[in-house]
This record gives sequence, C-alpha cells and structure tokens, in this order.
Amino acid sequence: MGDDSPAPTGFDVVGVFAHPDDEAYSAAALLMLCADAGARVAIVCATDGEGGGDPAVRRQELDESCRIIGATPVRLGWPDGGVDAGDDEARTAELRALLMAWSPAAVVTLALDGGYGHRDHVALTRFVGDACQDGVRLLHTHFEPGVFRPVWRKLRRVAGDRIAGDLAEGDIGLAPAQADLVVDVAPVRARKRACIAAHDSQSPAATGMPFFTAARVEAFCRHELFTVERGPALASDSPLAVLT
Repeated sequence: MGDDSPAPTGFDVVGVFAHPDDEAYSAAALLMLCADAGARVAIVCATDGEGGGDPAVRRQELDESCRIIGATPVRLGWPDGGVDAGDDEARTAELRALLMAWSPAAVVTLALDGGYGHRDHVALTRFVGDACQDGVRLLHTHFEPGVFRPVWRKLRRVAGDRIAGDLAEGDIGLAPAQADLVVDVAPVRARKRACIAAHDSQSPAATGMPFFTAARVEAFCRHELFTVERGPALASDSPLAVLT
C-alpha cells in the first residue's frame, strides 16, 4: 500500500476499483449519497492508471474525483494491465487485511463482467470477492447491455489479451429489472459529471479513443445498477440501505 494511504481507522463503505476513473463512471452517485449522509467512504484504487497516461496526473485526477465524492483515496500501487499478473493469494490477502481492519458495512466493485471485460477489472472483482468476509455486503455495479457491449466487441478485436477471453457478449451488461438496487443519479447528476470530468486525461479529446462519449456519459448519469453478491439483502430501494 502506498505511503499516502491513511491509517486503517475504519470506513462504512469501501469502493474497490482497478483504475482511476472506474469509480467515477460506475458508482460515484451511490458513494457520494452515502458520504452526504455522513458515511465514511474510501475508494481503493489498485493501480495508478499508468497504462493510460501519466501516473502523477492520474493520481491527481483520482484525488479530485474523491474530493467531489467525499471519499478518501487509497492506492495499492499494483501494475496497470497486470492486476492478474502477480500472486493471486497475495493480492487477495492485501485486500482482505484492509477490509478486516476497516470493517465496512458495504464493499462496492465492478461486476464479474468487468464492465466491458477488461482483464484488470475482472481479476480485481475476483480478488475482492475472495477477500470479503462473511456478513459484509458486497455490491457489484453493472451497466445496461447497450452501454459497453460495443466497447467489448471493439476491444476484443484490437486489444487482444487486455480483454478476458472467457466472456461472451451475452455476459456483458445487466437489465435494470434484474438489479437489486437502481440508484437515480438525478439528485447528484452535476457532481457525478464533475467526477467523470475530473479524469480529463481519459477524455476522447485527450486519448483519441471514444470511451467517454456524450451518449455513454449520459447513460452513466441516468442511473447506477447494483446487485448484492454476498451478505445481507437490502432492506429498501434507497441507496442508503447499503449502510444498514
């Protein structure tokens, strides 16, 4: 864990993501609504995103996104593009130690499809699932099938080993009716857009790649979808139900 990480004083909600920006487009609304209600929120970022730009810049962008959310950033310093290249047991043990020390009510991470099949995302979700203790509510964040299936198709052709090979197109995405929690982004839409915009190094203008297209950002800012993968079922359809 990096030297800038806080002492493990405990958090109510912990988001665990592979790269700076994953927290912004996937679960920022849920996390900021919890923070607004007084929850202590941490965002654990496995890598500094050096595979997608200057790591110093990307660290600053994550800090700004976390400031908007009201969360504490925690960096693990794992290699971008190599989350699954190390010792799986060691990776899981590092996450387990954090989560045991913090004893959160809920842990949030991407779904088993990794959003669009990114190997770092898929591997981290597996590690998080193995690291969570019994009784901890584990939420997976999903996207409607039309949001990322085109990305999966393109990256499968051009990115090769960056995409998990065992995922089929039908594995990508989730219909809202299948979600355990649908978070309406409207009350915090401007702030969620600001979180995404904080990652300016990942904008289409900066990267030449149409990841944060206007249509996709609009989808991110409509609602957030979650399933409860482990732990207690949600008591209500409120985002704050993850805290109870």
